[in-house]
Amino acid sequence: MTYAKTNWQDRLFIPDTGEVLQEGTKVTAARMNNIEEGIFVMHSQFDQLQRQILRLQAYSDANNRVVGNNGTFVDTFDGMKDVNLKLDMTRTTLVSHTSTVLTVENTVGFIVGQEITIASLTAYENRVINAINGKTITLTSGLTGTYPAGAIVARSTVEIDTTNKKMKRGSYKTYDVTISVS
Repeated sequence: MTYAKTNWQDRLFIPDTGEVLQEGTKVTAARMNNIEEGIFVMHSQFDQLQRQILRLQAYSDANNRVVGNNGTFVDTFDGMKDVNLKLDMTRTTLVSHTSTVLTVENTVGFIVGQEITIASLTAYENRVINAINGKTITLTSGLTGTYPAGAIVARSTVEIDTTNKKMKRGSYKTYDVTISVS
């Protein structure tokens, strides 16, 4: 809805005689509702602009910190989807590793130059991918710890809590399996 501006005029009269020199603009419910609608629309547009500015700031801050990153570790929790601002959930599981070479379940979605996290129940490390060949990822620097088969190898181990609008550390999942024989 386009805002309809009202050009308000005072009511002018001569007090002694009561003669009206200018009628003035009457205050009506329709005019007051027009003001309220204008305030509401501007407030909504202001909120949307604030979200866009936040997203641009987050993108600018995250962009190019790590080669190939392009701001993909960001979610501003504003409910808007953005192709440039999204949490990169690329992840796989570790099969085995040496200091600088990870053998993983798959390498789909990983790119040379990206920072990744290797995480287990007790430790985690961030490293940059130097090379990818089949199911192996070579790191630019060696790991300091050892990680069991099944450890997480991911662009981000973060999980998004949309209810509380925050990011939280992702879970290293273990499962209990019960087998029933009938």
